[in-house]
Amino acid sequence: MSEILDTGPTPAQPAPLAPKATGRKSSERRLAYWLIAPAAIVMALVTGYPIVYAFWLSLNKATLTAPDEQKFIGLSNYGTVLSDGYWWSALGVTVFITLVSVLIELVLGMAIALVMHRTLFGRGVVRTVVLIPYGIVTVAAAFSWYYAWTPGTGYLANLLPDGSAPLTQQWPSLFIIILAEVWKTTPFMALLLLAGLALVPDDLLKAAQLDGAGAWTRLFRIILPLMKPAILVALLFRTLDAFRIFDNIYVLTAGSNGTGSVSMLGYDNLFKAFNLGVGSAISILIFLCVAIIAFVFIKGFGTAAPGSDDEGR
Repeated sequence: MSEILDTGPTPAQPAPLAPKATGRKSSERRLAYWLIAPAAIVMALVTGYPIVYAFWLSLNKATLTAPDEQKFIGLSNYGTVLSDGYWWSALGVTVFITLVSVLIELVLGMAIALVMHRTLFGRGVVRTVVLIPYGIVTVAAAFSWYYAWTPGTGYLANLLPDGSAPLTQQWPSLFIIILAEVWKTTPFMALLLLAGLALVPDDLLKAAQLDGAGAWTRLFRIILPLMKPAILVALLFRTLDAFRIFDNIYVLTAGSNGTGSVSMLGYDNLFKAFNLGVGSAISILIFLCVAIIAFVFIKGFGTAAPGSDDEGR
């Protein structure tokens, strides 16, 4: 009996979907580039020239008191700044204020965001009241804190023992500066985190509650992991903003008693000493610090970064 072979057509195998998905991602990425291109070009034109000119000034010996004596000196201004104890002291103060204020704002902002998210009645009123401090001009808010801590006339200073002058001492001044920062910008942090809470499905929280998960378990195992993109944005924006702190320090202490930030140091050199070379070098160093902070945040959070793919590339 002869063996019969089936020579009919082999059924077609379904094509893999990965290349199509990859092509879709590439198409979406190109579309995103085209959409942000106009804004990126405008930003480059507006900010590019000042940055380049500041870098050029940082390579020169240039002062407003002797504008005709400008001379190229290479990286000497950077050596002057980095070898000076004032820069490192100001950098330490800046990092301390940034870390403490942003950490407090994250905790308080998360608590306020949860309250606003769960408010059933008068939600609009609650959100408006919470955002009032953020709507006040920073300098105006700083003056209110300054008068509050002024001995003899300030209502907060009157709570302290006689003879106390907290704004004339380093550590009390630093904590008052942090208090002013936290009061002013916690609503901004809360607003960003409130948007992140919309990423958390209520059905998932209800299912976890039915399974016996407590409030803390739901917070740390469900809510916070799903909010990673929003937390990244909130931390990134506030860290960059806090690192450039100037207004509150200028009004409250003017940078005296060891409370000056790197921005105050740049201001003193540019607008008080009229040293354009050293002041521009400080500005470029601040720019580099901000760029490094942004890079560390994006790399550190990996796939939590908005716009990153599943592999975190």
